[in-house]
Amino acid sequence: MKLKADFFGDWVNVLKDVLSIEWQCNISSLPDSDIPLLYFNTENRRPNKQKRKVALADTFICPKELEAGFDRLVYRVENGKDLTMNLSKKVFSPNKKDPMLNEWGVHHFHLNENDDGSFSHGTKELLFAWLVDDIFFAIGIYDHNSWLDENVIEIMHRNLPAQMERYKVAGHIEPNELTIQQRKKLREAGVSVITSTESGESYFPIGGGAASNDFNLQAVMAVDYQKVRLKNLENLLTDILKYIKSDFEACGYDGVSDVEACLEATDTHYIAVFPKYEIGVLLTPKSDYIIPGFEKRCYGLDENTVVKHYNITT
Repeated sequence: MKLKADFFGDWVNVLKDVLSIEWQCNISSLPDSDIPLLYFNTENRRPNKQKRKVALADTFICPKELEAGFDRLVYRVENGKDLTMNLSKKVFSPNKKDPMLNEWGVHHFHLNENDDGSFSHGTKELLFAWLVDDIFFAIGIYDHNSWLDENVIEIMHRNLPAQMERYKVAGHIEPNELTIQQRKKLREAGVSVITSTESGESYFPIGGGAASNDFNLQAVMAVDYQKVRLKNLENLLTDILKYIKSDFEACGYDGVSDVEACLEATDTHYIAVFPKYEIGVLLTPKSDYIIPGFEKRCYGLDENTVVKHYNITT
């Protein structure tokens, strides 16, 4: 029996649904080959829904005219609401990049005046914030020319030393002193650099840094990681097929043709579905690892589908 499957392609179709339906992104002109990277790029720019404690920097001051918008954002943060309405419109364009987020892990939020879910009341001033663990750390109010202000790292270093520790460069190194223009050119070239504080500590890129294509390096690595995972599932299924030929023959298999499978997920397992033969093969529990897009997916198996679970050691 020869398996005909493209689990990577199946995954891409799931991600397209998330991007276009759940996140309302326009992906009509994007090639399928770019979808996984653009998914992770978009996911990185969209804070996940969870309740967070709001902490203010020791120098934080909110201008009076922005207080109403800031208070509304705080409410949404503390109650685990969707923060999309406070993000840039560019979040709906999957191929747009956020260099400051990639380098320093810092999001920027518009302090909308009206809580109506629209972007029509975006503010010129921006709130820079670091979302770490269960903390929403409000760094300060900045303008649109502050993306390279190293004081952002200085404030994070001074206020959240425990959270910053994991990104600290071990040992003694010479402080990395860059001008704004030098850092700008490095960011534009996709070069990740350390950032040093006034007291001499240095930090690796907190946001993971950028790859040569200017996308987040962790997003690039995540795509490669999932490709390996999906190929492993295909290989597992190929091994299982050696043992279940008779099940297919009982469903009309001619012993010669390729058997086509697609990847799906039940509420607990990843499953290979063979629609022509109404056979489903449980592959591995979802708890083993996450394939993005499949987390909440629950394939509705037809009542006539025979589900098989084989414990095959590969």
